[in-house]
Amino acid sequence: MVSAVCALIAAGVSLAVWRKARSSDLGKKIEDGDKSVRQYAEKVSEEFREALEQVQEGLARVETLQETEAKHMVRHNDLSRIHDKINRVAEDSAATREAVRGVNEQLRIIQQHLLKGGGR
Repeated sequence: MVSAVCALIAAGVSLAVWRKARSSDLGKKIEDGDKSVRQYAEKVSEEFREALEQVQEGLARVETLQETEAKHMVRHNDLSRIHDKINRVAEDSAATREAVRGVNEQLRIIQQHLLKGGGR
């Protein structure tokens, strides 16, 4: 008889717990929690997408800049041609300097000759 009473008490407590769980809308709370988690995940995902788009735009600008710089960059062959031209200018300048020195020397000799009265 005691065991029957204990069984009835246990059944009553189980029934009360079951009713309490059903009346507190535990399923609705779980569903609301799931919704808030989904909303947060969507918000974070959207922020991540926006950040990724900004990174992609920045990367595209950098690539465009690199392509532009590559078009205008001086390469070894360009430097070689520039160096050759500078050498030619230096050689021409040296030749012109020597020619001017020669002319100056001739003018000096003519001037000395004229000063000594050699032109009469």
